[in-house]
Amino acid sequence: MDTSAQERALQGWLKGLVDNLELPCCYMALYKGDKCVFKGGAGNGVDGRAVSEHSRFHLYSMTKPIVSVAAMILVEKGKLDLQDPIYKFLGDKWKKENQRVLGGSGLVPCEHNITVKMLLNHTSGIGYPFLYPKQNEHVSKALERDAATTNKEETAEEVTDRISTNILFSQPGSKFTYGHSTDVLARLIEVLSGETIEHFLKSHIFDRIGMRHTGYAHDSIVPQVSGKAWGKGKRKPYPVPVKKLGGTGLVGTVEDYALFARMILNGGQLDGVRIISKETVSKMTRNQLPLNQQLGEVALYQFPPNLPLPIANFSGSEFGLGFRICKDQQLSGELAPAGTLDWCGLGGTTFFIDPTNSIVCIFLTNVLAPKTAKQYWRQLQELVYNT
Repeated sequence: MDTSAQERALQGWLKGLVDNLELPCCYMALYKGDKCVFKGGAGNGVDGRAVSEHSRFHLYSMTKPIVSVAAMILVEKGKLDLQDPIYKFLGDKWKKENQRVLGGSGLVPCEHNITVKMLLNHTSGIGYPFLYPKQNEHVSKALERDAATTNKEETAEEVTDRISTNILFSQPGSKFTYGHSTDVLARLIEVLSGETIEHFLKSHIFDRIGMRHTGYAHDSIVPQVSGKAWGKGKRKPYPVPVKKLGGTGLVGTVEDYALFARMILNGGQLDGVRIISKETVSKMTRNQLPLNQQLGEVALYQFPPNLPLPIANFSGSEFGLGFRICKDQQLSGELAPAGTLDWCGLGGTTFFIDPTNSIVCIFLTNVLAPKTAKQYWRQLQELVYNT
C-alpha cells in the first residue's frame, strides 16, 4: 500500500464529495492496527470553520453498537442473561399475553416472550413503522405515534412506554425486524443499573477509553440538513432534538468512534483498559440470527437505498449482537473480507471493522438520508482496499 498515494486519493475524494454538492461536509479516519494512517475531511461546520477531528456529528444508529456493548457489560456482571424475558424487568405489559403481532390478515396472538437476545439481534418484532412496506391501520397508528415525537426530546423510558402499546411486526425470535429494539435495551440498562443510559455509557465506556467528546447532546457543530433539501444553493437545517435513547441520539467525533471501534478490534480492550471480555466480543461478532440464517433469509423488510451500507437486499450478510457481519463479500457486493463488522446511521454515517486486515474506518457526515450514500460507501471501500 502506497500510503502517500492513498492519503492523496482519500483527501481528493472527500473534497470531491463536498465540491460536487453531494455532502455539505464530512470527516473520516482510517486505522491500520493502532496506527492512524489517514484522517481528513472537507467542508465547513456551522461556525464557518473547516471540519476537523474535533467536529461533533450526530451518530444516528451508530449509537446502537455502543449501547449493545453496554448491555453486554451487564451480562458479564451477571445482572442480565441473554435468555431473560424483558417483562421480568419492564413489567407485565411486555408479557406475550399482552402483545399482539401483525399477521397476514390482521392481528394474531404473540407466541413467545421477547428476550434480551432478541433486542440485541433485532428479532424482537419491535420494528420501525416507517420501514414496514405494507401500510395498514395498525402500522399507520404506530407511524403516527413515532411521527408525533420526531421533533420532541425523549428518554429511553418514554419511548419504551410508548412502543409497548404498539403492535409487533413479527413473532418474537422469527425475523430480523430492525427498529426500536435498542431503545428498549437502553431502558433495560437503566432499570438494572439504576443509572440513566447517558450516565452509564459515560462511566462504563466513554470515560474509560477516552471518548471525551461523545454524549447525548444537540450541540453538533456540523450542518445538519435534509438530503431532500441539500444541493446547489440549498442548505435547509433539519432539527435534531435531544433523544437519550439506545437506538439514536449520540453526538460524537470521528476520533472518539475510532476508539470504540478499535476496542472491538482489540477484543474488548484498548490501551490496557478492558471494557468487555474477548469471549463477549466473539459472541457479539458472530451470527446470532435464528437457525444461523443469513440476513437475506430472515429479514422481514429491506432497507431504503440511501444508507451507506451494502444492504439493499441483505445478501451475503449475517447479524451478531449489535453488528452486521460480512459473510460473503461477492454476494454482499463489498471489498472488505468475510468477518468484517459494520453499521451505519440515517444521517449518512458509517463505519467498518476488518479483523482480517486490522483495519478500522470511520466516516461521518450529517445529511439526512443522502441520495448518494451507497455510492460513497462503495467508493470509500475501493479507496481503502484498492489504492
